[in-house]
Amino acid sequence: MTYSNAATCPPHLSVIITAYDEGEELVKTINSVRASTRQPYEIIVVDDGSTDGSCNAIEADGVRVIRHDERVGIAASRNDACAVARGDVLAFLDGHQRLSPGCLDQCAETAQQRQAIVWPDVRGLTDRGWTGHGALLRLSEKDGSFSGKWLRRKPQQSLSPISTLIVPGYVMPRAVYDRVRWIGALRGWGASEAAITVKAFFLDIEVLHLCGPLARHFFRKKLPYSTPWEAVWRNHALVARICFDDRSWFDYWLPRVFEKHLTERTRRDLASPDVLAEHEGFLAEKVRSDREFFELVGRPPVGEATAKGNGQGPREPVHLSDEEYIRQQRRRSKAGEYKTIRPRVDAALKWMTEKIPAAALLGKRGLDVGTRDGYAVEAFRKLGIAEAGGVELVSETADYAARRGRAVRQADMRRLPDPDGSWDLVTCIHSLEHCPEPQRAVGEMARVLRPGGWLFLVVPREARPDRDPLHNCAFPNAESLRQLVLAEGSLDAATIREDLGILAKGCRELRLLVRKRNSIH
Repeated sequence: MTYSNAATCPPHLSVIITAYDEGEELVKTINSVRASTRQPYEIIVVDDGSTDGSCNAIEADGVRVIRHDERVGIAASRNDACAVARGDVLAFLDGHQRLSPGCLDQCAETAQQRQAIVWPDVRGLTDRGWTGHGALLRLSEKDGSFSGKWLRRKPQQSLSPISTLIVPGYVMPRAVYDRVRWIGALRGWGASEAAITVKAFFLDIEVLHLCGPLARHFFRKKLPYSTPWEAVWRNHALVARICFDDRSWFDYWLPRVFEKHLTERTRRDLASPDVLAEHEGFLAEKVRSDREFFELVGRPPVGEATAKGNGQGPREPVHLSDEEYIRQQRRRSKAGEYKTIRPRVDAALKWMTEKIPAAALLGKRGLDVGTRDGYAVEAFRKLGIAEAGGVELVSETADYAARRGRAVRQADMRRLPDPDGSWDLVTCIHSLEHCPEPQRAVGEMARVLRPGGWLFLVVPREARPDRDPLHNCAFPNAESLRQLVLAEGSLDAATIREDLGILAKGCRELRLLVRKRNSIH
């Protein structure tokens, strides 16, 4: 890969054009870009192995050129360009497009204001008599691959949410690109826009259509390069493997969509350390669930748990083996979730101490279940608890806490290592929802609690366990948590104290404090 550089002032906008044997279309596209913006800009053309010399003449015209000796494809070309781009807003084009005057400026302004991906109207250069006003994400009825449906009706509002991109012409801030960047292993043609919009969906990044500005596109009837279908299927499979959790991949995507299309080489690629590392990293960043995606496209995966019942009890837990459970929760630990949970722990313990007389904790023994790095264990000491301990499923996290001087042991909350009646206070703060057997876990917490001791549970209020890929059960309301506690007969219903707390983004949490029977004063 080689570069030629054009000296320009620091740009506000980097326009990235991927090109392969574009002929005269490339120069026309570049001229269109120059007429479309008044902002400081740079143009970066990625010559992806062209053989027609169409990129040679543009180097002397103030255009920065990246050359590939062999064709690597759209996604890799765009990532290469982004690596050297200097603008704080990025626009992505093909080498055969035309932009209306002001198109890039209008899209860039909106993209920065909303920190979103913005796509203008799209119309063909020669062969389409209609205008696309955005598109909706779909799965192909024919084969289940990622697809999109053009919206041809002009919207009433100038700016509207959409759910996918189909062709280039879109603009995004650099900060958004850094989160949705193209999957590193994508090659050739296929799934380039799907990769961006599926990531944007899971990261809750807006994809918006801006009505008015126009990007014309030459819709080719035949690609100027060979595109084996097995390579296209490989790209679609990479998007699914990296962006969806293991359950969706093994229950739906692999058996129902990709199995018959994958070569042995592609199977090895999908299981490679680089792909699995990218998968793990993306899962740690996801804020929307796989179920929400399938609800969007109208196709639930086989084997995914569904929420049924009268809405009063806890939703059906996800069934996992011990090995799957530990592997899943190790992702939570790697994501550094323990750092973001600390304000919730502080708020929960403050609420708890308002319900329990201060003297009831002085000199007592307290256990925090699912303690992560032992932050709550340390907080116990400030409450006057004489002996504070914790248990954590992930051994690496438990070891980390122990090195920090916190009495944390590795243990599964379903099999606590302590004798009956060992603790005066047991807390479980935003950890029970991760357990695939919450009833069993509550039973264990009640067992190790002494008669007259207190159990304090805090969980997010959510309708389905799969709103978070690391949640294995869910509590839609206060009654659902109450039922779970009352099913453990040693806990006294008369002592229940409960509350709805407010979390970030309007989410709610359930807090329940209950005392063990036999020594109620």
